[in-house]
Amino acid sequence: MEKLGFTPVIVTDDYCREAFDNQGIEVIYLSLNADHEEADTILEEQKPVGLISIERCGRNKNGVYANMRGVDISDNTAPCDELFIKAYGKIPTIGVGDGGNEIGMGNVRDILSEKLELTPCEIKTDILVIASVSNWGAYGITAALMDIEIPMSKQELKDLLQDLVKKLDTGDQFVYWQCTRGTAIRNHAYEKAPGNLWVMLKPGPISDGLTPIKCVTEEDKRFLYCNCKTLNLLPSVLYAQKAHKAGADETILYRHGGRVTECAHSNCHIIKDGKVYTAPTDDMILPGIARAHLVRMCKKLGIGVSETPYYMDDLWNADEILVTSSSNVCLRVSELDGKPVGGKDPENFERLRSALYKEICDATEADPIAVAV
Repeated sequence: MEKLGFTPVIVTDDYCREAFDNQGIEVIYLSLNADHEEADTILEEQKPVGLISIERCGRNKNGVYANMRGVDISDNTAPCDELFIKAYGKIPTIGVGDGGNEIGMGNVRDILSEKLELTPCEIKTDILVIASVSNWGAYGITAALMDIEIPMSKQELKDLLQDLVKKLDTGDQFVYWQCTRGTAIRNHAYEKAPGNLWVMLKPGPISDGLTPIKCVTEEDKRFLYCNCKTLNLLPSVLYAQKAHKAGADETILYRHGGRVTECAHSNCHIIKDGKVYTAPTDDMILPGIARAHLVRMCKKLGIGVSETPYYMDDLWNADEILVTSSSNVCLRVSELDGKPVGGKDPENFERLRSALYKEICDATEADPIAVAV
């Protein structure tokens, strides 16, 4: 999920504490006697864009949590299914199971009741994945997200990209790689085949984020260009060109009604009263990797972060406006549509900027620029 730009949060029993501690993933441990209010609190604080249950036991029509052999395990099971009850019909929910007692099996409970001796789970999900082994079902979801076969392993790809960088005069390169679906006669339907790898390298040192940028705003109409046959880059090109003509660096987009979405080729966030606000990873934004790093860094540094919609009034009144991308890890905006903005919370901006910049330098073995602030 992180590779797709999402921030995963695991909700599980306290029994699993040792399994997830120190894994770098936020975990919420639900008590055995948790009630619906605890589920409400989790949903309100986390504001998830979706829920996925993998082989998680859910209550049956008798209110009992049973294993796949029908044995009552209620005394040892935290009510994680309460989250799915509360969220059903509001955000997408997915259930994966193999025994009939798992969250999501409520979708087929009548059939299961006829075929199995156990009383099946009653909890429904929007999508149910039934597999011979639940883990296989989870793997299937991952593979189905893109249906593109990268023609080498992750390590092989890493080695290839590093070798290409070493062939150039400097290590300060912007590396951009894509994988197409493969080689075939043009057609919307396709035969599954290994993808074709395409790599571009160009000089591109990592920005240290110290120089503020200028932005302009524009209504987000990217997915209203139904009359244009395009690969969806046309709107981004037009918005980037608008910024260029205005002497700005980026265009911040907003929907009809004023909801801020993202930028032409970056993600946008604000700081207000010491808290970072960023658009949720729904169908209105591309969930950038740098965005995920920002959210995780906020939690690491103890800076409040809210993945909730914010609007143009919030943007104009923000203490700081931040723009993040893979090449510009964390920038602040000093001018918007020709008017000065931000500059009211330099301390939190610098905490985030310096930490994120150091993180990417450490990961890429680059030498960070020593800066006195």
